[in-house]
Amino acid sequence: MKEHKKEFSVERMAKLLDIRRESYYKWVSRGISMREQSDRCLLKKVEKIFLFHKKRYGSSRVRQELLKKGIKCSRRRVGRLMKLSGMKSIRARKYKITTNSNHKEILRPLHNKPASLLSNRCRPIFCVNVKIR
Repeated sequence: MKEHKKEFSVERMAKLLDIRRESYYKWVSRGISMREQSDRCLLKKVEKIFLFHKKRYGSSRVRQELLKKGIKCSRRRVGRLMKLSGMKSIRARKYKITTNSNHKEILRPLHNKPASLLSNRCRPIFCVNVKIR
């Protein structure tokens, strides 16, 4: 309603949305709730920890750091704040060996392979079904 206040009257929008005009004005004058204020304060601390550890800490590790500093909050709350602000931790992947070079087999150069393996062209194959009477 705030965005369209210049185009339409509050009374008209309230009637269209089926709410009372007084409730809109009460909502505007209400201000920020205590929970939202504490979330903003906590989010600043979460961002500081997250960036200090090079974006490698997830919600559980960030929560552990907050507990060390004496700030009590749940892991889900930290996770919700991180998700809302777009913070995703970078996961380290395990090194996976894909080549086994400890073998006794003789390595053959590529040019010794049969021509069928080296050819990029497709060869047409014909199949005929002949019925003899």
